[in-house]
Amino acid sequence: MTVDDDPLQIWRPYLQQLPAHHDPSSVNLADLENHLLNGVPRVLTRRNEIHVRVTDVYDDHRATKLHRDLESLQGFFTTESAIPDGLNIRILSIYSSASILPLKITPLFMALLLERYAVHPSFIQVLLSFGRNVHISEAGNSLLCVDERENDACES
Repeated sequence: MTVDDDPLQIWRPYLQQLPAHHDPSSVNLADLENHLLNGVPRVLTRRNEIHVRVTDVYDDHRATKLHRDLESLQGFFTTESAIPDGLNIRILSIYSSASILPLKITPLFMALLLERYAVHPSFIQVLLSFGRNVHISEAGNSLLCVDERENDACES
């Protein structure tokens, strides 16, 4: 079976782990699946264009790495720890030359990112604000999502 046969398969691991990290009663799974299948692919690159910067902030220093190809980003997701020892903040910045153009990350890597960092499903609304003309209400922080966990806070 390929992604063309079942386009939801790349998002399934993220959807399956949601209840472990987020209150299931706050997630409309049918709407989320619809957004992942129909909305999100529209705002992500259809080519193998990658432009993702990872910035790690520690107590005594900061490190940053730019991933510009599939192999580099694949290595980041598969060989590096999701949260290295001593890390205070990890910022993943996904580039787009303009907010009405697709983000330079493929659907597969976006699915891996959402799953790996247990991103709150409300972030999908922020993601969907790319790839179309900006409205005034979307230009502010109204789409800010802060997800708090036991000792951590994650801002999307």
